[in-house]
Amino acid sequence: PGIVFAVQDNGTGIEKDRLDEIFEPFRQGNIAEQSRNKGVGLGLAIVKNFVELMGGNIRVESRLGEGSTFTVTIPLKVSERSQEEGRQETLYLHGIHILLAEDNELNAEIAIELLKSRGAEITWVRDGVEAVEAFACAAPGKYQVILMDIQMPRKNGVEATVAIRQLRHEEAAVIPIIAMTANAFEEQREEMRRAGMNDFLYKPVSVEDICSSIRRLVGKGQT
Repeated sequence: PGIVFAVQDNGTGIEKDRLDEIFEPFRQGNIAEQSRNKGVGLGLAIVKNFVELMGGNIRVESRLGEGSTFTVTIPLKVSERSQEEGRQETLYLHGIHILLAEDNELNAEIAIELLKSRGAEITWVRDGVEAVEAFACAAPGKYQVILMDIQMPRKNGVEATVAIRQLRHEEAAVIPIIAMTANAFEEQREEMRRAGMNDFLYKPVSVEDICSSIRRLVGKGQT
């Protein structure tokens, strides 16, 4: 089961050879119109990331001079839970403070908004060095879980995890660390496990996957 909806306009349209580019950050469609368009070209990139995080997809059909049609497909799961259970499901990250290590600003902004909508509190750092410093300086109990991107500058996610596990912080050995990676090879999974990571999520990561992992490792928090 799922939901499909389309948005159609009667604008200038998009050149056929640029259709694959318009979902990239800072890219726009019709070159002839860009001088009059005050946008920065982030809107569709954000939409695409939101849609993919929900497990869906977005496509576009367009003709110059006739307009464009954007079609979004999002899968939905049928649930038999009561409204009260559904309310608690929405709130199950309340009381959970997440340390998010992610060097991609757009990915971080999307993850922050989605996790905040589930009630979580987020502290964002841009690389592994900042992640280690943030946790080392944190009072015990400040963070309940760390979401750790693997490919980051200065110190990658595996190196940052090893450094955190070696800290004298009283929660260094027990804080759950969840890897977020585009690499699904078993060798890297084993490397992440040896570093001290508790779970592994493969990109594109859905908010449901993140919440399920956090709920399993941390609990539902306070509702």
